[in-house]
Amino acid sequence: MLGYLMYRSGHAPRRMAALALVGGPLIVASGTAILFGVFEAGSAWQMIATIPEFFWELSLGVWLIVKGFNPSAAILSGPDETDLNERDKEGDKRILSKA
Repeated sequence: MLGYLMYRSGHAPRRMAALALVGGPLIVASGTAILFGVFEAGSAWQMIATIPEFFWELSLGVWLIVKGFNPSAAILSGPDETDLNERDKEGDKRILSKA
């Protein structure tokens, strides 16, 4: 889920987020294969299936420490039109008028 959100929002590089989009389903598939006895837990196949997810989590942690989120991403570029003080005053007026 995090990989999909990072991929769509552009907060992190898309190539890096693509690792999560590949790694997540691979981990689910390997876990399901273990449950159905296709291969043993801790086998080489399970290790191979976890490689993309491992590099996704490692690279995301390093990216956030070094660079942080991409501030020019579309989700962050819109102006903040919410004036919280004004909204609170309107809410107080509605509460007082009901009393």
